[in-house]
Amino acid sequence: MTDLNNLIKTCINLDTEEFVQLINALEGERQKRASELRRTAEKKAKMLLTSGKGEGKFLATKSSRKRVVKPKYRHPETGETWTGCGSHPKWVRTYLEEGGTLEQILINK
Repeated sequence: MTDLNNLIKTCINLDTEEFVQLINALEGERQKRASELRRTAEKKAKMLLTSGKGEGKFLATKSSRKRVVKPKYRHPETGETWTGCGSHPKWVRTYLEEGGTLEQILINK
């Protein structure tokens, strides 16, 4: 607090032109520091997002995290896969309509 008091005493003794110069110098310094902080924060965020390590995991939200599900079914001819979640994809419907069964295209029998 004494530094602030000393600054106030100094400012009281300045004439208007000197006071304006001081304010302009302080504003320039504030902008410079804010710019440096912003660049540092952007660099750190970029490093966390691109590192691929656990450090960036806190940035992920529930909606951005997707669960990876291994496929359970594979088309015997085309190699297309389906996890078994959700509605049947077109290739599964066609395969079933042609007389095939899900057990026949199950990957891990």
